[in-house]
Amino acid sequence: MLQTAALTLRPSLQMLEFFHRCYYQAFTVDTGAEDYTETSRLLGRPVGLAVAAGSDGSSAANQMARICRGWRLAPVAEPLINRNTEPQTAARILAPKTCAPGAEARCRELGGLVAAHVLLNEG
Repeated sequence: MLQTAALTLRPSLQMLEFFHRCYYQAFTVDTGAEDYTETSRLLGRPVGLAVAAGSDGSSAANQMARICRGWRLAPVAEPLINRNTEPQTAARILAPKTCAPGAEARCRELGGLVAAHVLLNEG
């Protein structure tokens, strides 16, 4: 399961760095073939996306989903976007973040769904 905070309509810099560092290692290249071919090592593996957002979060979720499609991951559910319903003031944006109990429960459910798909596809 991949989680990020939506900062300025994009995934966090740490999440993007993770994607960039891991992208090429997620593929094998067949150099013996006449044509250049790449195969995803992650092909069909389940993924769940969770985004903590100030007010929207849909752009961050869309960007993460696009990267996961490129890795050939199989989403098990629509991206989970946990929106902060309070006004976005400078003080609230800079304040330490907490996860609302309802959002935490939804994230646990999503993680359980990903785990169930992993277990079902092992055999």
